[in-house]
Amino acid sequence: MDFLANKIAPAEDFETKSAYKESILRNLSKKLNGGIISLDKEGVITAVSKEFLELVDQPISLILGKSLANFIGQTKLENYFLNHVNFMLEGKVPNLHFSCFWETDTKKLNLFFEFYPPDKDDCDLQGFIQNLTEAHLSVLNQDNIEQIMQHLGAVIWTSGADPRDVYYVSPGFKNFYEMNLDDHIKDPSIFLSRIHPEDLDTVIKLSSPSPEGDSLRQGDFRYRLNNGSWRHVTFYRSPFYDENAKLLKFVAVAIDSTLLYKAQEQMRFQQLELGRINEQLEKTNQMLEEFTAIACHDLSPPLRAFKIYTELLENAYLQDINEDGRLMLLSIKTAIDRMQDLIQGIGGLSIIGVEGSSLPSASINIRELIEKSIIPLYATPLNPISRIEFDHLHPLKIKEEHMIAILENLITNSIKYTNNFPHIKIRSKEFKSAIVYALSDNGIGIQEEAEDFIFKFGKRLQNKPEQPGSGIGLFACKKIMSLYGGKIWIHSTVGKGSTFYLLFPKYGC
Repeated sequence: MDFLANKIAPAEDFETKSAYKESILRNLSKKLNGGIISLDKEGVITAVSKEFLELVDQPISLILGKSLANFIGQTKLENYFLNHVNFMLEGKVPNLHFSCFWETDTKKLNLFFEFYPPDKDDCDLQGFIQNLTEAHLSVLNQDNIEQIMQHLGAVIWTSGADPRDVYYVSPGFKNFYEMNLDDHIKDPSIFLSRIHPEDLDTVIKLSSPSPEGDSLRQGDFRYRLNNGSWRHVTFYRSPFYDENAKLLKFVAVAIDSTLLYKAQEQMRFQQLELGRINEQLEKTNQMLEEFTAIACHDLSPPLRAFKIYTELLENAYLQDINEDGRLMLLSIKTAIDRMQDLIQGIGGLSIIGVEGSSLPSASINIRELIEKSIIPLYATPLNPISRIEFDHLHPLKIKEEHMIAILENLITNSIKYTNNFPHIKIRSKEFKSAIVYALSDNGIGIQEEAEDFIFKFGKRLQNKPEQPGSGIGLFACKKIMSLYGGKIWIHSTVGKGSTFYLLFPKYGC
């Protein structure tokens, strides 16, 4: 071509070249502020334009007859250019384009190359080169795309409005679809015959023009492989337009989503199995609660009768027994009281509920709850057994029976384990993420090493062994707090008293 001012040899008359291609390359070179380059199919540069020399700032002697590898590197020349140039020469792809970073003592350039097939009477490839500035960064690096697609197990291609008008296809097409691109272009029905019948409409809609105008489309379909198995494909198709809103081409990406589909199927199966197990667990818990309530109800009458008859025997027939007999009777009555406490504790524990059960959405007034349900039992003005102080208390989203159970257990312990008249203070404080209640007493206190022990099922300290108890009350408090994602703990000083803390997370309050 006459615009290639610098050539190795005028082997051909460039005036006879295609004026159409010359016009295209001239316009591209001018529009993209680049230069024009010609090279043979081995990648040896045979001609360049003066704009090319100005761009790279190199003398002609260092350009002509040299390999394109001087710009793009030997690896890219072999792995990309030489591997793909035959595709273009055979008409399978319309052009080759790639980019590279090139640096000399005076220049640092991010170069973009695009080459086109030679004319009938020419053996050289011709194309243009430009320096990619920030305005050009939307141009994607071809080999980087292919590496990404290969890593994702995907295929990318560009085409016209007719899917058979294919401009470019990444090398993984044959492995992905187990068919040659030529066969697909010649007879699309071969491809469509492998689509699952239930997904055929989806594929046709993805490839057909839209009456509302073309935009990004996405869909999933199943593709039958040679071994009879199904490959699950996620497909994207997006249009590209020029500055005049004229459709240039479509870019499509197909991603192998088989592993994702299998993982989702396994997750769905596990969710169904988990739902079935949860349903069985709920039924089991319900049966257990019912059994516990019935057992506690049926055990209480005979135990009361046993206690009554023991007291009758002691009062009516065993007045003159010796000291050993009295100790035996005391042991029997203590064991009965202990059994009654256990039955009452287990019965109360069975109706608390389990984690995950429905919880109230509305807050309750704790101050009113204490005045209504706690004060009449423990601090009535007529016959008080303790002194209970409280001021402003923050409302909580908690079932009334749960809060009453917590307060009764803590207050009962404060009354039991003290050598003074019980004095109990209840207060609360709001933090950013939680509301904390504190219940303090003037009891005998406990040692620090026992602060975790007392919350275990059936465990109780022997600070006052004469006091009855089941060792279930504090365990029940801990279980109730767990229903609300909360926590209960104690700080205590022996001889001075204890403070129980109840932390309720804000999302539950």
